[in-house]
Parts: sequence; structure tokens; C-alpha cells
Amino acid sequence: MDKGVGLVAGTGSVAVGRFADGSSVQVGGWGAVLGDEGGSAGLVREAARAAWAAHDRGDAPDALALKLLDALDVSEVPALGAALESATDVSADWGRHAPVVFAAADEGSLIARQVIADGGRSLASLVVRLVERGITVDDVVVAGSTVLAQPALYTAFTSSLAEAVPTARPRPLQVPPVEGAVALARSLA
Repeated sequence: MDKGVGLVAGTGSVAVGRFADGSSVQVGGWGAVLGDEGGSAGLVREAARAAWAAHDRGDAPDALALKLLDALDVSEVPALGAALESATDVSADWGRHAPVVFAAADEGSLIARQVIADGGRSLASLVVRLVERGITVDDVVVAGSTVLAQPALYTAFTSSLAEAVPTARPRPLQVPPVEGAVALARSLA
């Protein structure tokens, strides 16, 4: 795949590509505190922000807020911040709560659905950044435990990608990631 890029959205999110001269470029992958939008940790961060915004508007907690409260073992929305800040491994500790975002969306939470849609757009924006940097994009190999396991996020990503880069073709990774690592190592030897 000479004109392909890779997008990974598991705990974090990152996209990589190669210039025509063979040099590589990475966008995203900056960690849960500052980035990783569309990855599980970033989704939880944005879900908490959305729950706080709803709380500040005076809205009653919806399914998303209630599930976050339960998952983080706190009794009220304002306590979500302290719970998230107490994480010893921010990416892993936040990311493990991502299933509640998808469960809340399945239960009808409009806020959770918006967080997921925004996450999909953020993943597509990683590919857009590669294009803006001069990477030719035809195929987008999509990998990662979050984006491939959550149809709502994958659909949000592919819909946003189709709008932003109409020629890009998303290709879900069909083999274990280690096979790609071995192939890459062989190509560099």
C-alpha cells in the first residue's frame, strides 16, 4: 500500500503515513490528558466534560452521567474531576471506563451519542492532518481495540472520513497487529 496510512484508536489514537521519499510522519498520539481524541481514554475525558457541561446547565444527570458516576464510584457529577485526576495511569485508568459511554448511547443518551460522533470526527481529522502535511491517502488501515470493537465509533469515523477525504477507503485490520510489526521489521532489515 504505497498510498495508505494507518489509524489506530485503542486506549489512545494516532495516525501514521509515509511521504513519497519514504520518511514517516505521525499525527496525534499525545496522551489522554492533552489528546487521544477518539481513543477510549479521550472518549471518557470528553464524556466527563459533557456531563459537567450538562450539570452546569442545570440538567438532571442522564444515562451517561449516571454510568460515569457508577464507574468512577462517586456520588455527584462535580466529583468526576477528582476521580479522574486520581488516576495513577491516566490512559489506562480512564480508558477502561469507555464501555459506559457506548452503553449510555445504547440507552438513548444524546450526550453520549454526541461524544461518540465527535470522537469519530476527531479520528477522521487525524487522517485529514496527514493529507494536509502532503501524504497521499487512498487506503486507511484502521486498527485498535476501541474503534474496531465499537460500531458506533467506527461508523462515526467512516462517515466523517467520507466527507473530509472522499477518496479515502477505510480498511479494518483483518490480521493480528503483530503481523504488521513483523512485516515492517522485515522491510527495514
